[in-house]
Amino acid sequence: MNRTALNKNDTEFMPLLALRGLSVFPNMLLNFDVERAISTGALEAHRIK
Repeated sequence: MNRTALNKNDTEFMPLLALRGLSVFPNMLLNFDVERAISTGALEAHRIK
């Protein structure tokens, strides 16, 4: 996406899962374990969409 083409009123929403001690960038493949109920719920809610 060309960032210079965005207006100040444009907003992009992206799902986010905080990963302690990890940096993940677009197009990276990463395996990680999710155990907290709130985190698994967030992943399930996004997967259903």
